[in-house]
Amino acid sequence: MIRSRTVRPGATLSRPAAAVVLSVMTILLLAAPVAAAGEPLGVIVDPDVGPSNLWIPASGTGGDVANDVAVDSAGTAYVCGQQQSATHGFDGTLVKISASGLAWTSIWDGHAHADDFFYAVAGGSHNVVYTAGTTTKADGTRDMVVVKWSSGGDVLWSRRYSGPVAGNDGTGDVVVDSRGNVVVCGASLGGPGLAFTAVSWTPDGERRWVYRSYGEDAGDTSYGRAEAMAAAGSGVVYVVGTAEGRAGIGAAHVVKLSSRGTSLWTRSYEGGDGAAFEDTVARRGGGVYVCGWTFDGVEGVSDGLVARYSASGGRLLFDWPASRDVTFRALAVAPGGTLCAAGKRTVGGTDDFRYRVLYNAATGAVISGVAWPRTHDEEIVDVAADDFGGVYLVGTDAVTAAHTAIVTWREPTITGGSMWTGPYGGDVVGLHRPEAIATWKSTAWVVGSVVRAGSGRDQVVLKYLY
Repeated sequence: MIRSRTVRPGATLSRPAAAVVLSVMTILLLAAPVAAAGEPLGVIVDPDVGPSNLWIPASGTGGDVANDVAVDSAGTAYVCGQQQSATHGFDGTLVKISASGLAWTSIWDGHAHADDFFYAVAGGSHNVVYTAGTTTKADGTRDMVVVKWSSGGDVLWSRRYSGPVAGNDGTGDVVVDSRGNVVVCGASLGGPGLAFTAVSWTPDGERRWVYRSYGEDAGDTSYGRAEAMAAAGSGVVYVVGTAEGRAGIGAAHVVKLSSRGTSLWTRSYEGGDGAAFEDTVARRGGGVYVCGWTFDGVEGVSDGLVARYSASGGRLLFDWPASRDVTFRALAVAPGGTLCAAGKRTVGGTDDFRYRVLYNAATGAVISGVAWPRTHDEEIVDVAADDFGGVYLVGTDAVTAAHTAIVTWREPTITGGSMWTGPYGGDVVGLHRPEAIATWKSTAWVVGSVVRAGSGRDQVVLKYLY
């Protein structure tokens, strides 16, 4: 285990990043959301917020990425990802950053000393943390893996799940249910193909149950994958993703699992020619919100898909965005009842724009939709909400085809809120990319990767305190 890495203080923006500031400032000021009467929602607009802290916590030999972040009730952030080793591929990493700075960085190397990746992190009771991803076996195939960590960075236990045919299994998300059990979801290979899969373990590491589904049409090339989860009361977990629909069409799929891993209900939505759910968040009063996309084979475009499922499985489809060829990949709900769904809009079949829609979470009506047209591909990768009526978005901002910056911004959903933009362009020209965002009070944590001179791609953690 590696501890006490050097903490890099808040960085000064490079010249390429200064160009990002100007472009993002212009676009966001023009696209600021407005209230029904036409008055701007934000009374404070700050287009150039720098990160209060910046860390490069894991620096391997060129392929390092921070993939996810979770923040506990004390404001301590846990960041998971991967670090490239000089001798045996990739190792999984977990980083702890408290209010006083970088506490430790721990490395996890699987039994085969091959490629190991952590894609998702979640906090449990008694200050424990779980990371989930994949581990490579000696025969080259991959298993789902979950690792339980102490608050001091020590491994308490690790568990693998290998599907029935011992093929390649992948991980999408990890949650801790209301009873302290950990659940991991993803895709697992079986006889009919890839299965929509969720697996649960007790806090002591005993496997509780496995849920597998091939959807409605389990042919020999079936495809299923669970992408995201939301935990509810009584040990209930909602799992969303894609499963095989009728006649081999992929369907957006949501399953409500009991505390014993049995299906309480399943719902699928195929749209015109296939669909998928990418993200979900729990709904107050029961049920979940989901987002993703549905494909129109006649037009050859996708439409952004947002829906609400009640605790009993009733569905409300939200209004369709005004723009076509939209893919939603993340969503968040502000306390006042505004839902933000975000991702990208493809124009002309080639150009990707950052795109977001604000909805009335109660009615499903569109409040506003904004695209950021640019000459190079961009997208929003994640969203979050705070306790003060704000939504946070993080994505890529393209200066050139060879230089993307990480851009984070807050939008108010109530009149009188603040709106700010925080671009980070990196120290050198390269494809800098965010992967996830989490909030705590008025603090936002952004994780991803940056390209640095002499070391290739490294993990990055940006902390915004506004």
